Amino acid sequence: MPAHERRQGRTEAKIELAFPFDSTTRQPKLLAEGQYVFAFLPLQRLFHLQFLIHSDFVTSASRETVIDCPWNLKLAEGIANTFVTAVTGTFAKPDHPCKHSWLDWLPKSGMERPWKPLYTLITESLATKPVAQTWEKGQFKAPNRLKIVVPCAIHRGLPILSDLEDEIYLAPGYTDRQRSRLRELKSANLNWNDAVDRLQADLSRPKSRLMTTSTTDSWHEAFADLFIQVFADPTNMVDTKQRIRRLAIIPLINGRQWTGAPGASIGGSNKVYFSYTDTIPIPGSLSLRLLNRYASQNAKRRAFYKALGVEDCPRETVFSKIKDRHQTQPQPSDIIDDMQYLYHQRCDWNHIKSWIWVPLTNGATIKAATKTLYFPSDGEFDMYQLVPSQPNLCFLSSTLYDIEPLSVRVNEESWRTWLVRILSARNYPLLMGDPSGLGDGHELSYSLKVVLEHNSAKFLGTLRAHWQFYQQQAHLVEKVLRTCRVPCRSGLHALMECTYLPTTDILNEMLRLDIEEDEIYLVNVSEATLDDATYRSWKFLEDFGVASRPNLTFYEIAIESKAKQDANVDARVIADIYTQIVRLATIEDHDDLRDYFNDCFIWDDDRNEWVTRGQCIWEGPEFISVRSVLARTYENSPRLHSFFSTILEVPSKRRRLAENKKCLHLVPTHTRR
Repeated sequence: MPAHERRQGRTEAKIELAFPFDSTTRQPKLLAEGQYVFAFLPLQRLFHLQFLIHSDFVTSASRETVIDCPWNLKLAEGIANTFVTAVTGTFAKPDHPCKHSWLDWLPKSGMERPWKPLYTLITESLATKPVAQTWEKGQFKAPNRLKIVVPCAIHRGLPILSDLEDEIYLAPGYTDRQRSRLRELKSANLNWNDAVDRLQADLSRPKSRLMTTSTTDSWHEAFADLFIQVFADPTNMVDTKQRIRRLAIIPLINGRQWTGAPGASIGGSNKVYFSYTDTIPIPGSLSLRLLNRYASQNAKRRAFYKALGVEDCPRETVFSKIKDRHQTQPQPSDIIDDMQYLYHQRCDWNHIKSWIWVPLTNGATIKAATKTLYFPSDGEFDMYQLVPSQPNLCFLSSTLYDIEPLSVRVNEESWRTWLVRILSARNYPLLMGDPSGLGDGHELSYSLKVVLEHNSAKFLGTLRAHWQFYQQQAHLVEKVLRTCRVPCRSGLHALMECTYLPTTDILNEMLRLDIEEDEIYLVNVSEATLDDATYRSWKFLEDFGVASRPNLTFYEIAIESKAKQDANVDARVIADIYTQIVRLATIEDHDDLRDYFNDCFIWDDDRNEWVTRGQCIWEGPEFISVRSVLARTYENSPRLHSFFSTILEVPSKRRRLAENKKCLHLVPTHTRR
């Protein structure tokens, strides 16, 4: 101790410090007015102190203050050393309750002599002592080596980037007031060079936080929000910007590749594009370097990567890359991405079909121009439901067909309507020859032939379902359709021109004449009986010979049905059938009718047998039995007299008796009357 007249012979002085704390919280107990200095008795309260000091101070005569003298200055130096020792030896320990809060006892600056050196002595000493704790390992290091992690560098309570092995991050347990005191001990905020150092270190780790954190995690947004600050001023921090640009921190779309800023490093990408055009994803497998999808969509991340030089990709560039890819056979998933993009970007190239490939339901891909394409639609009479597994028919992949919701419209056009226009794809079979070359000329298309062959039960329904598309060309294939063998209710197949619709007229006449369904070719349509409304939907079949009312052929079939009966033939029913034939027959039909009745289709009720017209005469004597005398059965019908005599040319009577006698001579005796 220095000499002092009032301390003669004294070379030492004892210094005692006391640190008030709350017994409940075990934290420093602070007083706004400060604490007392003692020299055996209280001397003065110092606003700048929150700890108690007791020593052999040289005081003023009134013992109210500590005077400015070498003795007291030396005591101040000792007080500083004692304070530092208390902190380093007691408080700055991992388990001490005041390991952070001891800073609240740190004296404030601005004191007058002899206390003035106290603040400087303490802060300069503590700045280099291991009294401040690190974040990750909890080590105690000198405050002047530690950095305060600012809020923008923290995400969910942790630093955005991990510290280095030689830690500098100040632990998070310090209050704002305590961090302010640490700044007096030369702790500083984390700077950009520190941040970039840790970013660079992170990239070199096997489990890099940047590269292994899920791309959907908000951590990436916080990362972008932090580092975009470097680029806020174009003229500032040029070197730091360049350091960041050289680092491979731009995530590409495949999830495993990262690159530096475009043009920032040797071997780096010259162009990196956002992976969306507006809100539409650019196909990821094109030969373009595209930013990760989530990074492209998130506003903060997008802004950061834009600052690094990532840019929007021109539509024309994407279109060109898509076309290039389709010069060779692409993968189905790539095709779907390509077509979605073309649709949403309103690509209206008329020649798309000439080069684009499409995926099929069987997993294959084909060039759209080489085949007729059908949708995998679910309508009862859509091609996919009619014959879904025919090898020569090409059905578009269900994934492609359903990829866009029905509610989506681009230029007022739905996805499926666009596919129809671009690919000439359809739900239903073509009526006439396909562009595929599997049908040609005025023939049915290959696809419609396949329906007829493999699902004939739905053939007529298919014609009806799509008649609005077929009717303009139907006359060109009328002859072909007439000769198509279609299923009937009897289970048989018949030429379409020989069949009948199950109208009430047809069915009632069959019932009246007692004709069975297996004797008339009733087409097998969905309705059991066609009323006026349902008949109209099937009326178009009349153009191909399908009858909706009884015709000559119908009554010929009725005659044939009766001719098969061995007994109980009702002559009145037969007469009625003949009457209907007379009603319907035209002059053009007469020759055919004469040929028809050359078979045994005339009923002779008198002889109870079926005969040909050549075996008949209209009238004759009672003794005539070798010929069928039709008047005996039908004399009450002038119309039938005309039918047999005029249309069928049945002779009215014997012209020569000699001929009659000859006939009588030829008739066996047991047949004569």
